[in-house]
Amino acid sequence: MTKVQQSPQDILRYAQSAEGKRDPHLAYDALREAAPIWRDEDTGFIYVSSYAACDQILRSRSFGAAGLLQQEPRFDRSPSLQFLADTLSNIDPPHHTRLRSGIQKSFSVPVLKRSEALLAEVVAERVEALRDRTDFDVLGDYALTIPNTVICELLGVPRDDHVRFAGWLADQFRLLGPVPPSDELLDEVDVSTASLLDYMGALIEERRRDPRADIISELIAAQRDAEEPMSVREMTVTTSVLLAGGSDTTKTAIVIGTRLLLENPDQLADYLADPAAARPAFEEVLRLGGSVVLGNLRRAVEDVDLQGHRIAAGEIVVPVIAAANVDPAKFPDPLWFNIRRSPNPHIAFGGGVHVCVGNMMARMVGPVAISALVAAYPDMRMLDDGRDVDTGLPALRGMNSLRVTKKAG
Repeated sequence: MTKVQQSPQDILRYAQSAEGKRDPHLAYDALREAAPIWRDEDTGFIYVSSYAACDQILRSRSFGAAGLLQQEPRFDRSPSLQFLADTLSNIDPPHHTRLRSGIQKSFSVPVLKRSEALLAEVVAERVEALRDRTDFDVLGDYALTIPNTVICELLGVPRDDHVRFAGWLADQFRLLGPVPPSDELLDEVDVSTASLLDYMGALIEERRRDPRADIISELIAAQRDAEEPMSVREMTVTTSVLLAGGSDTTKTAIVIGTRLLLENPDQLADYLADPAAARPAFEEVLRLGGSVVLGNLRRAVEDVDLQGHRIAAGEIVVPVIAAANVDPAKFPDPLWFNIRRSPNPHIAFGGGVHVCVGNMMARMVGPVAISALVAAYPDMRMLDDGRDVDTGLPALRGMNSLRVTKKAG
């Protein structure tokens, strides 16, 4: 694609194609250069791709999340749309504040200490499992299970149920994006959502009868002293989204982070030489390779001046996170993968009151998992271009695989 020869409409359509999804920056960076605030003629949505404007949308109370999904004609019959409408991303204060505070209180000191120990154990097991392998897939053989196992264990989901539980949650991401899903897709995800809700409701009731050392039990216990206790439905949705936000997107960050290090040998050498580089390097991975390409839709609740552009009350905006995070007005040399970048005020997890509730888990798991892998196998090299992307995710950057070899040459 030649950026300067295409209109914003053509750029957006390319970005949503299978080829465009291989490198979201190519298209969305071009969209920001062509029109940082631009109305899509197909949907009427306003795509916002400069850092300053996206940051304003994410932090300003002039843009809200509540009520958007309820306008979908299939909302009343779809458990998936109803589930998404109840998530923290799609509700506003004060309801949002109460639920977010409740889930954050469940992260007690014992839970956090247990999570660190569990993470070290799981990562060590996965690294060792690759010891006798010459070739392997960083996603399927490593990153796929690490965040999911850690967070499922912390929540209290039995190990035998981890895989199917992760599958139910992964289906929810297929619905995210500015384009309404097909009836067929929505029907498929509705089946997963119904199973997820039934399972979590039963698990919460079981923990109510038999508390254990897990987040769900902590959350239930916290309701006894709460001024307005969370309902079973609220606990089900909130804990499920915690798992999704900290697990599914984290596995992508682990894979893309590994790819970025392998593509940049000088940065990899610096990374391996200094263990303290792991955490700032992960922030750079999130900036350049974060899984969220398009942020959740937001509606102007009043007339707003958005970086010199008038947005009328009721209009819907789409924050283009992938473009904002490589905006040269905010990040010098933005397409350079620099593990020492500082400051690094990326918005990979959103911002303001709706910042992703799973960001703490992602920031705990990601650096440890990437560091352990590249330290154990510093001579890894990719077997392809590392762009085997999941084209079924409208708003996210997902990976199908990252094939690597430990064999020299």
